[in-house]
Amino acid sequence: MSLTFSPLTIAGCLEAAQPVTGRPLSESVNAMQNHLLGTLPPYVNELPFLEQFVQAFAALTAEEINNQLAAAGFSDLQLPAWEPGNSEFGMAGVLNVQIDWLSPATRRSLLVAGASYPAFQLKGSGQNCLVVPVAGGEPVVRVPGQNNLELRLQVVRSAPSSVFDLMEEGRRLVNFEIDPPVDSSYQGAVVPMVKLQEYPDVAWLEGLRTTSVGGEYWEVAQAAQRVRFGMNEYGARAMEVTTMGALLGGRSDDNYYEVDGPFLVTIHEPGMPVPIFAAYVTPNDWRSPGNLGAMTSW
Repeated sequence: MSLTFSPLTIAGCLEAAQPVTGRPLSESVNAMQNHLLGTLPPYVNELPFLEQFVQAFAALTAEEINNQLAAAGFSDLQLPAWEPGNSEFGMAGVLNVQIDWLSPATRRSLLVAGASYPAFQLKGSGQNCLVVPVAGGEPVVRVPGQNNLELRLQVVRSAPSSVFDLMEEGRRLVNFEIDPPVDSSYQGAVVPMVKLQEYPDVAWLEGLRTTSVGGEYWEVAQAAQRVRFGMNEYGARAMEVTTMGALLGGRSDDNYYEVDGPFLVTIHEPGMPVPIFAAYVTPNDWRSPGNLGAMTSW
């Protein structure tokens, strides 16, 4: 089963909440919250540089939050209404990033373990796809985009053990050093198309709190997350949202590298220490996503 998680939208939520709570929501009530607070700072640090991809907002009514979610393409993820007043508020972080290949790739199919999947073929010429050998591991596939973004993927033979393992693996992949020229025997890569939609369980965020100067505390009473990822011969697009409510109290003949197993995929800006998007993708999500521009209607 695929695995996704959206630390940037969580970071956005927590930053948006601070003007309301007066202090950061940084008091953990369970081990997962404690682990998150320890690993989140690099993502928080990158938020000011990612405003074109990540938006975050807080409001005193669910209606305000839900209207903005609908405008961002997440009308099906809505905060339930609460009584107006100053004892509850909502927050949301939304991510929307798209990388377009330098030129369209070639559609084809990929045969893995007797099953055929829709795929596309990226070339070293045309899409500038680079298959980088890794000592003792699977190659890293590097695909630059038109908009100063880069996609990387790597087949991994064991699934990430947790969302924190996925975060760590994503950071490892985007920080993997590629020093040209690269001696690769591959002319490019054959990559499965992806249509992935996940609802990561983030109920463990509930209870995260902060204590006010007056001794009262705000705490997260509800949390939800949704992730969409599509990839085809034209490019790749990731859409993520986190909402929270808080209350007071094999090789082809042409020698193309075939992505023939579950893989880790990231989108990032070169030089950035954390991925904008990271996911572990298994064959159950190797499907044609259709038009990437229509992902808001999934």
